[in-house]
Amino acid sequence: MIPSDNNGSERGIRKLKLKQKNSCTFRYDFGADAFLELHSVVETAKKHDKTPYNTIQALFKV
Repeated sequence: MIPSDNNGSERGIRKLKLKQKNSCTFRYDFGADAFLELHSVVETAKKHDKTPYNTIQALFKV
């Protein structure tokens, strides 16, 4: 069942906006891309009731 609001998605990007606000920006595109990819993996793992650590570890085993 899909919720009628997107509060889960908004909570998921809150960390990104705080990081951007606190550091004013990312220094390099590579760093921003790496941070966003890692954040995406972690948030997806949480939404599927998996631990982020085990999910990232599984990515390196592939």
